[in-house]
Parts: sequence; C-alpha cells; structure tokens
Amino acid sequence: MNTQYARQVGAGDARSVIYILHHWVRSDGTPLYCEIRTIADHIDASILGIDDRIYFVAMAGERVVGIIGYRPLPDYLCNYAETDSAVEVVNFFVHKDHLRCGHGSVLLNKVRDFVYKRGFREILVCSGPRYKDSHGFYDAQGQQIATIPNHFGHGHDARIWRLRLDP
Repeated sequence: MNTQYARQVGAGDARSVIYILHHWVRSDGTPLYCEIRTIADHIDASILGIDDRIYFVAMAGERVVGIIGYRPLPDYLCNYAETDSAVEVVNFFVHKDHLRCGHGSVLLNKVRDFVYKRGFREILVCSGPRYKDSHGFYDAQGQQIATIPNHFGHGHDARIWRLRLDP
C-alpha cells in the first residue's frame, strides 16, 4: 500500500506545517517569525475558505511532511504568463528529513491536477536566493523563463519558471 499522498490542508495540520516552516523560512539561519506567521495566517484563511489561496499537504502515512499552495497570479507575474489561465505556486516546502523521497513531486502533481480540473493551463513559480536549493527541482519540472533583478531586495533576484499543464 502506498502511504505517500497529498490532500487538502486541514485544521489539524497546523502544528506540523509550522514545524516545517521554521526549518525553511529563515534568513542567515534565523527563523523569520513574521513571515512564518503570515504564511500560517494564509493557510488558516484557506481552511476557512476566506483566502484566494488553496493549500495541500504531503503525507507519509499519517505524518504531514510537506506543504504547497497556489493562488491567482499577482500583478507582477502577469506579464510572464503565456495564457489567461495561470496560477502561482506559493509556500512550497518539504520537511528536511523527507527531501528527495518524492513528496515534492506528489505535492506539485496534486496542484497540477487540481488546477487543471478548474480550467487553468499554466503554473508560474517565483523563487529567490533563500530557496536556491529548490531551483534544481523547478528546472526539472518546467522552464526557467525570466529573472527579476532585485525583486527580494538589492542583489536578491527572483527566478521565474513556467510549468505547462497539458492534457
């Protein structure tokens, strides 16, 4: 039986998700508590159905080991989309002990299937230097299409990838 799957985030997932965020959402090794709280607030609002984001968690058996969300394209990404039916992946993290086990692919495929069924045909990913370790994963999933200089501050460029959703 395959115990690796993804499902929509639920209220009982908060503690596990916060633990994962504390490992990844950092600057110079220090957790960015305000940013973690903002992400947690978006997840909570998504659960309540009052946010434009939808989140999914990766499961290893009964344990939450990853999180991913998507949202409508923000204005600054609209010029990079090739279609009028694009979304952005946000807050994509896998527990450090579960990297390279397929959970990232399970999460991304869940979003791909979910948004495709809702009429979207393109996903954009915007990531900065803090998460450069994930850039190889995005390279394998899609095509890097642009760099936005200084998007995350002086000398901190954003890279953008396109993931097409073909039938």
